[in-house]
Amino acid sequence: MGAWGEGPFDNDTALDWTDDLKARKALIGDITKGLNKRDPNKNRAAAELIVLGYKAKILDEHDVVPLILKAVPRLDRILMDKEWVGTWKSSTKIKRSLQRQIRQLEFLAKEL
Repeated sequence: MGAWGEGPFDNDTALDWTDDLKARKALIGDITKGLNKRDPNKNRAAAELIVLGYKAKILDEHDVVPLILKAVPRLDRILMDKEWVGTWKSSTKIKRSLQRQIRQLEFLAKEL
């Protein structure tokens, strides 16, 4: 096995693992299910998997735009949910984190 850089996916072992994940057809379905749940934490995790999966070339063969179009409004709703935001120790930090996720998804959508 070889490595050609310091990045987490700059080696044969990581690429073999991501190939295994690509072959797992259920991954898109799992992300969709996470976005469909009425659970803000699952929504956020699913949204993060879209970005990470695309950057790691796990989802690069899939059309992730429909997932992004579903994720952004979900995150917007979570951001506006004062009750949920109020459960966090720092409402400012959780809002910033949600805004970062939204920006990443919007940026990814523009790239595609």
